[in-house]
Amino acid sequence: MPLFPGFNRSRRYNPLRLLGYGYNSVFKLCAITMVTDFRRPLFADLTLAKSVLASLLSDQTLALMRLRAFSLMPDHLYLLAGVRQPEFDLPTLLGTFTAVLSFHGLFALSVI
Repeated sequence: MPLFPGFNRSRRYNPLRLLGYGYNSVFKLCAITMVTDFRRPLFADLTLAKSVLASLLSDQTLALMRLRAFSLMPDHLYLLAGVRQPEFDLPTLLGTFTAVLSFHGLFALSVI
């Protein structure tokens, strides 16, 4: 694992991103898996699951993200999604989505 300046432990660089792939292309979709911290079954709580889906299906999210399919499981969320505007890239949109959920105290997600 590589070492980064200013960080005393090695960190894993996300090798699942394809070099040269157009994550800001409006014509491409990506299969995405987002998991909860420590794979805890947080989405088994119906109230929390409804809150996550309300955020995912909100007008603000759908204005930026092309969401074709999703599946919410007890400890993870599958998405088939892309961007609507080439000014944005998918990793940034997913980071914004997870930050909004974390800000509201729902949970922390990691993108795999």
